[in-house]
Amino acid sequence: IRDRVSTQSTWVKTAVDVLEKEEFTAGQQLFAEGDYSEEGGDKVYIVYTGELSASAGGSHVRSIEAKGMIGEAELLCCTTRGLTVACASPTATAWSLPRSTYRHLPSREDRKNKKKKKKKKKKKK
Repeated sequence: IRDRVSTQSTWVKTAVDVLEKEEFTAGQQLFAEGDYSEEGGDKVYIVYTGELSASAGGSHVRSIEAKGMIGEAELLCCTTRGLTVACASPTATAWSLPRSTYRHLPSREDRKNKKKKKKKKKKKK
């Protein structure tokens, strides 16, 4: 996936390096409405191929196709899953980013501080 990322952002490249490829078959559930782990939603998913279906209270809410993302709210806000998501096509592939890995990615503040340190080093030379 890294070869498809056209950005100079170190953060994005780092995030792409830690994504995990997951494959699903028709009807296979990624997570269920109300699921909760100690840290809230434990993964965000980016659909690569196929289609996922999201439902709430048993009613279809939306479809998530290639380049679509699901689970980011729970990952960022540490809440229970608000939707049930399952594979809606014969197969689907998604890249996932676990919460534990997300927490270790450098923050915007970390990146700003790193840039400031580099500038100071250049000025000293």
